[in-house]
Amino acid sequence: MKLKKQFIEAAKDVWGGKLDLSRTHLTTHETEMKPYARLKVKGKHGKALKDLLIKPPYIAELHVNPKFKKLSKEKQTRALKHEAGHLGYPHHGKDFINLMEKTGGAMSENSLEKTVFYLQGKPAKKGGRYKTIKGFETQTELNNFVKDFTKKNKGMRLRVKI
Repeated sequence: MKLKKQFIEAAKDVWGGKLDLSRTHLTTHETEMKPYARLKVKGKHGKALKDLLIKPPYIAELHVNPKFKKLSKEKQTRALKHEAGHLGYPHHGKDFINLMEKTGGAMSENSLEKTVFYLQGKPAKKGGRYKTIKGFETQTELNNFVKDFTKKNKGMRLRVKI
């Protein structure tokens, strides 16, 4: 299946029947880069509200690494769903993460290998480095763990790395 068609199908899965890319000029390129895929938007980014794409961008370029073609079909789809999420959300904020969790898109390149969220912590005192405590596949798993963990480890600074 051609890459452009594959991306549009992934985008339809992410944004549902509400997707209209008729005004979006979409091009695809094979480029040597670190992530498997990256969507570059020229001009204004699209706008989304939860799982509704209100306004897609006018110009978007999908770049894929040559290694992308070696991924399984499922991993390609998950990576393309991730990039399709960027049609409405330029950053990996809470709504973007919820959208990826709901649609089965990859949260990051690491999530193609399953572990998505890394909980890191350090003592509340100044100084010191964050150390990884545990990795999680879903935001729900992470949230449940953090509730119990914070009760037992008061005074610890936590952050999540995606």
